[in-house]
Amino acid sequence: MRSANLTHTRNPRWSDYFLRTLTILIIVIVASVVWQIVSIQLRLSRNRAIADRLVESLHSRFPDITFHGGPSYEREVIYININEHLDKATKREIEQWLRQQKAEQKIAPEIELRFSEDYVDESSPIRIEP
Repeated sequence: MRSANLTHTRNPRWSDYFLRTLTILIIVIVASVVWQIVSIQLRLSRNRAIADRLVESLHSRFPDITFHGGPSYEREVIYININEHLDKATKREIEQWLRQQKAEQKIAPEIELRFSEDYVDESSPIRIEP
């Protein structure tokens, strides 16, 4: 009878170790997923505020032009879009003004300035990098 009991006994230390390891692993995975979601939301919130501030200041500097801005979901980029046809001198003036604002306000993310005709002729947007 004693030999029958030996075949059905299990090592409690091994199962406790396994359960603790599994629990820790699940906690680490859930924490990393939550951290990713929170960090993306914080970046989007911060960059949305910067984009709003830039669009507002662009409206005050260039009142006859309509600007739209927003953050990129995937990258550390702020998009500024202009849906009007502008001459090259005005485009350069807007670009220079944005570069000045980026330096003065110490804006870290890259700014991509896009004009409506960029979508037509597929020219690349103007990148204002750190």
